[in-house]
Amino acid sequence: MKKLIPCTVWDYFTVFFTTSAWLKANNGTISFIYIFLTRVAILSVNKQFYSITVKWLLPLLVLVLLIQIVVPAIGIHYLKNWYSEQGNDHELSIGSWSFVPWRGVVSLGDVVFSHDGEVSNIHKLHVNIGVLDLLDHKITVESLLFDGLELTIKKYAEDTHIVGLSINSMTKSSDQTSQNEPINPVDEDHSWAFEIKKIDIKNHKLGWLQPNLNMKWVINNINLINPSNSKGLILGAELTLHELSIPDQGVNISKPFRILLNGEITHIVEQPEFKGKLELGALQVQTQLVSAIGFERLTLSDLNLSVTKQTVGLFELEGLVIGETLLALNRYAIDNIQLDDSQLTTGLHEFSGLNSVIELTTENTIKGLVVESDANEVVAVQSDQASVKIREENEHAIFKIDIENIKQADNDQGRIRLINRSVDPEMDITFTIKDLLITNINNHESPLGLYLLANTDEYSQVKFEATTNLLEQPSGEIKLEVNQFNLIALSGYVEKAIGYHVNQGQLNYTMNVIVDEGKLAGEGKLKINNSLMTPSDKSRMDQISKQISMPIETVLSLIKDDNNNIEMSVPIKGNMNAPDFGLDDLISKVGQKALMAASLHYIKQAIFPYGLLVNVADYVGSELFSITLTPIVYEENELTQDQLNYLKKILAMMQDKDNLQLHVCAQVDQTIKLEDNWYAVALEKANKIKRVMVEADKDMSGRIVVCQPKLADKTQVLMGF
Repeated sequence: MKKLIPCTVWDYFTVFFTTSAWLKANNGTISFIYIFLTRVAILSVNKQFYSITVKWLLPLLVLVLLIQIVVPAIGIHYLKNWYSEQGNDHELSIGSWSFVPWRGVVSLGDVVFSHDGEVSNIHKLHVNIGVLDLLDHKITVESLLFDGLELTIKKYAEDTHIVGLSINSMTKSSDQTSQNEPINPVDEDHSWAFEIKKIDIKNHKLGWLQPNLNMKWVINNINLINPSNSKGLILGAELTLHELSIPDQGVNISKPFRILLNGEITHIVEQPEFKGKLELGALQVQTQLVSAIGFERLTLSDLNLSVTKQTVGLFELEGLVIGETLLALNRYAIDNIQLDDSQLTTGLHEFSGLNSVIELTTENTIKGLVVESDANEVVAVQSDQASVKIREENEHAIFKIDIENIKQADNDQGRIRLINRSVDPEMDITFTIKDLLITNINNHESPLGLYLLANTDEYSQVKFEATTNLLEQPSGEIKLEVNQFNLIALSGYVEKAIGYHVNQGQLNYTMNVIVDEGKLAGEGKLKINNSLMTPSDKSRMDQISKQISMPIETVLSLIKDDNNNIEMSVPIKGNMNAPDFGLDDLISKVGQKALMAASLHYIKQAIFPYGLLVNVADYVGSELFSITLTPIVYEENELTQDQLNYLKKILAMMQDKDNLQLHVCAQVDQTIKLEDNWYAVALEKANKIKRVMVEADKDMSGRIVVCQPKLADKTQVLMGF
């Protein structure tokens, strides 16, 4: 028997060491082969070990080489061929790669997709999966590095393309495959767990392109780390939106928009929850509706987001700008926001640095705000549909909204400037907001409160108070006080309403309105001190004269006192959806009613107690309308003492108001048998009234007009202005 050559401990250690070192290395295969074969040659002197080497170790080495080198190479070759078949100019190249299956490591470098005259690429992708954990039905991502992805996703009418590949085609192929495969029930005892230890995504440039949308994002970095002392993943992310374009809506961002997110994600598999902070910065968007919308920074602190509930400790918006001058805010902050499936609640809303300029152009459009008519119709239809849907949903469940308060910050003063170039002269008023507080804002029974204190100069003051709920048919109370307001600022409205230019005057106005299920009932009291108005638009004056059934000059002369002060009550009624008051309505529609009511009130007081009937008459004379006074019914063709006293009252009123012109019109009952001289008798009755008044004041002769007698339903003498 031949003597065996003994193997040294060093020989066995060399084989073991080199094999272990190679298994842990990412490369070094050639070095291992050289060392391994050298040692095997030495050891093979021993025929017994030679037999073991040939039968077991060398086949194992060949298998390792096949798995690590040949199989990935074949796979990459097949992948390149498959990609080239997807299009005539499709080509895939991979600069470098490595695969260590027993360590769960896959690395790709400089991957380039050439397609449709474009290039998409990946700079580096490195994934390390815990192989031994797979035996325990657990997927552990030890580390993932994804660096330098550049691609554009193209969305067409019915398909989406990524790196030149159709998503729909791949989805259909996957669906057909899954339909042919039997569906096995999931074994709950062999469910898989999932764990991430570290993910690093950075330097990605992603584009999204479709017919009416174009976006370009840069993912600066997204880091996910699972520290040993943490119950979840520590997340840090920075993204930048470099381009956003929606041509149909005219939407574009004018500079990059940054998103920062930091926090912790827990319960990833069961019920994911995020706690942390979100910061958005320097947004500037151009739109068709508004020339520019943007803000300097938006911060959401103490975020807690889960599937069932979302809370924000502090919402802080800084440097808000809408349009060039429409609205600007230095800061708007909300604390304690809570949202779930049934309600939204917030704490205090506080703002500062309010600055707004609302300018109405000569075309009655708001400067800086573009509203297309078709868009309005669409919005209106959508709004109606939304209202119906909300009402239907409310029948089953009400999503409650509760906002504690909205207020202007202490010691801050906001400014709202109102310009109206559609009236002549133009209106230009600046309101300085001294105090603004809205309390208990909600969409259920509890009434909200509103308090506003402002002024337009150092002497004026506007005070508005309201208490009402926000139901579909609200109920509550509204109060308004305006003191020492310069009426010149509203001269354009006055001219548009009644045809008079305001030379001077000071407005004081109080309003108290009760709202009962959407219906308004109340009164406004108007007082204009030391007014001076001159006619400026004769056609408008004539139009208003007919609308109020009286010459406008007469009305103004009636309601002014000796100091040119005007006082009148403005009745307010209607529905919240179409209220019968407002700036235009106050001076025009309601103002007209107020002028008429004030005139009637003055005349009633002037002729009391003898004149008991005063109302708006039908047409009297050939051109002018008038107010009908209490008619005179003769007894035995003579005037009674009360009737004479009544005429003295009318005379005194005409002496006080130089513009009043009295019409005296006799009527004869046509149902009774008329005498041949009925016309002369009736005319004499009218002349007798004029004679009594002219005898008392000869200057009244030209201001008293006797009408032609007419047949009517009653014998009487009508009088009116």
